[in-house]
Amino acid sequence: MLTIHPLRNQIQAYSWGSRSALAELLGRPVPAEEPQAELWMGAHPRAPSSIRVEGIWRSLADVVAERPEELLGRRVVERHGRELPFLFKVLAAERALSIQAHPDREQAAMGCRREDALRVPRDAARRNYRDDRHKPEVLYALTPFRMLRGFQPAAEILARLRDLDLCSIAPELCEALAAADLKGFFTAYMSLEEERWRHLLSVALSRAEARAAGDAGCACVLELERQFAADRGVLAPLFLHFVELRAGQAIFTGPGVLHSYVSGLGIELMANSDNVVRGGLTSKHVDVGELVEILRFEPRPPRLLSSGARGGACRIESMAEEFALDRLEVTVGTAVEAEGERGVEILLCTAGAGTATAQDSELTFARGDSFLVAGRVASYRVAGTATLFRARVPI
Repeated sequence: MLTIHPLRNQIQAYSWGSRSALAELLGRPVPAEEPQAELWMGAHPRAPSSIRVEGIWRSLADVVAERPEELLGRRVVERHGRELPFLFKVLAAERALSIQAHPDREQAAMGCRREDALRVPRDAARRNYRDDRHKPEVLYALTPFRMLRGFQPAAEILARLRDLDLCSIAPELCEALAAADLKGFFTAYMSLEEERWRHLLSVALSRAEARAAGDAGCACVLELERQFAADRGVLAPLFLHFVELRAGQAIFTGPGVLHSYVSGLGIELMANSDNVVRGGLTSKHVDVGELVEILRFEPRPPRLLSSGARGGACRIESMAEEFALDRLEVTVGTAVEAEGERGVEILLCTAGAGTATAQDSELTFARGDSFLVAGRVASYRVAGTATLFRARVPI
């Protein structure tokens, strides 16, 4: 019977990653030979974890496929099918990630069918929809974490553009904002002919430089220009909310929300999808028309997630059906007990050491280790002195 099993996980070496942050968190030698951007824990086909079962290391995706109900749990299979519904990550951003948004369920299914019908390979660079699933996500900050997320109100963007003397260069942008038409503004902005865009950027940079000392958004514009030169995403801090999370704060991003992670180290938990429609700060495919179709032009201020203690765990509020995130603080004499009907769980230790026990199985873990608790396990216990993050499926 599957119980508690150690995992080995793959690291994605994207150019925006850090040579030290992931290694330091996991207790590994630093600096790394190349930027390390994301540690993936899960069964995603691009980089599945390995799981040790009966002394043999195997692909977690293969074990899920062979023994879905035993590993995932009966309720998880009933609700989400025979696949692990979440992907658990540690993300280390030294440079900004692409500006992007994710489709909702219906948009993902329709987009995937459409591109399949056009015979666009699933791994093609121009592909927008690599699967038929949505991709809500939670980001929990392990260090101060900066991001751009969601449109500012049209009136605030308009005031910013006027203050920077940009309306005379691109009056159509300000006209759309005066009419509270965020969709019209963004479409016009992304469609500016190159010469006018270069002029707009040049003036904006000179104005931002004069204001950067007391304006985080303007400072971010200058930072992005140093990283991405004349990319259209450089001026995104003028119209997206600039968010600075403190360590221990978390935020949820649902479908259609334009966002970019700028810098920081964090835990990321998402639905098991690879659907990303980009809008800038990237050399990859940018499909403005498709992006506009999936975006939600709602100027809602970002809302931090609340948390509450339950059963020895700090539970981070989540609005997703596929996943939930907990932080466990285990100290001597305060073991965390988990019992009752559950689904599959993956735990990552970020500090300290301890043991996890279920039935006749016991696993010793330390900083940087991760392990899976099968959904069929009726109860288990975590003891020691450690900080762990737990990804689970709500039941």
